[in-house]
Amino acid sequence: MTNNKQQTAVEWYIIKRDEIEMKIRLMLICANQYEQELTKADEQAKEMEKNQIMDANEDLSTANGLQYYNQTFGNESNP
Repeated sequence: MTNNKQQTAVEWYIIKRDEIEMKIRLMLICANQYEQELTKADEQAKEMEKNQIMDANEDLSTANGLQYYNQTFGNESNP
């Protein structure tokens, strides 16, 4: 079974942050690189969230908010 639902900006950020945390713990990056990568991930997640909100506003003309969320990101309460 394939899941073709989009990932929310928050979900993406959590995964990205965990990847960056792992790099610093394994000493693959220095503290300076850690800060730079984390800042870049923060900015990218904010941009993703902005785009998701704009997309939702365009699509809400034919669906209510909950319906849009479930179609786009999946219904987390009913796996």
